[in-house]
Amino acid sequence: MCKKFLVSIRKIMPVVVSIAALIVACSSYLIAESQLSVATIAVEPHFYVDEVPLYDEATKSWDERELKVFNVGAPVANISTGVHTFYKINDYGGIGEKWIPLNGYYYASFRSGEPKGKLSTHKGMKNAEKDFKATFIHFRGQNADYVDIELMHIVFISYRAFDGAKKEVCFLNERLVDCISVNEYRRKSIGSPIDLKGLTYKKLITKYKEYKI
Repeated sequence: MCKKFLVSIRKIMPVVVSIAALIVACSSYLIAESQLSVATIAVEPHFYVDEVPLYDEATKSWDERELKVFNVGAPVANISTGVHTFYKINDYGGIGEKWIPLNGYYYASFRSGEPKGKLSTHKGMKNAEKDFKATFIHFRGQNADYVDIELMHIVFISYRAFDGAKKEVCFLNERLVDCISVNEYRRKSIGSPIDLKGLTYKKLITKYKEYKI
């Protein structure tokens, strides 16, 4: 009986050793993969966008907004940031949703020149006040048309990564998005924008009705 048991043990022992070796190899692979992932994260940038209102003590109002771009991850080179602003308008009827390019909301850009930390600040003179007067319901007068109007900022950040590759990150307002989903609006922003300066609700709605998608 004992001899049979020992023979059986000898037969299955190579299989047990092979399984143990396979488990050790898999564990080593997973550890190496985890270490590589951590190392990759350590050399990657981490961007975020912060849009803040500015209070004017003289007028006692929040009449301006500014947008800042930060990198709190690994430093990168050749950083370029750009903001494209739109009015997303929808009458939920015969016209539907349109994104109207807007000039003058963030027309000034101040770059820090640093590879990390605050990368750029985007500003516009009295931009919040002008937007409010062009879109808020109180300023729509006797115009019977009611549409939903939302201000949208698309932020494009391009940079050179640690491995030399050129990369791009995109935000819709303050939310990170896939650049493919917003690239079409980058092309649209080039042609036929509307100016924030002197903008009224009537001008905006006329543009919305006439604008060709």
